[in-house]
Amino acid sequence: MNKKYILFLISLLIVSYSSFAQNVTIKGELQNNKFSEVYLMSAYKNTGTPLAHADIDAKGNFSLSLPIDSTDMYMLKFSEKQSFLLCLSPKEKISLTLDANNLQRVVSVSCSRTVRYTHRYF
Repeated sequence: MNKKYILFLISLLIVSYSSFAQNVTIKGELQNNKFSEVYLMSAYKNTGTPLAHADIDAKGNFSLSLPIDSTDMYMLKFSEKQSFLLCLSPKEKISLTLDANNLQRVVSVSCSRTVRYTHRYF
């Protein structure tokens, strides 16, 4: 009986731990950079309030980290009319390279979920 109780408590701890929001990390590089900052926004829950913010350095690099509790669509917003959509999950680590002249042109994206996408233009 005692072993079942201990196993139940361990299971409860594991389930409760997994239900908390866990950090997602986004590291980005902008080629042909013309932006100074980036905001992470919810793509569909338009509250107008950014979830995270980062400055973009002179080389076009930025990094964002924030806790999220479920998979959802998000938007990297570089200006009022320039943005990039992302699907993020808890504990995700994403590295992406975009062209600032055309944010729909993805140069490369890799993530911690063994998915990798690279597109080269010739």
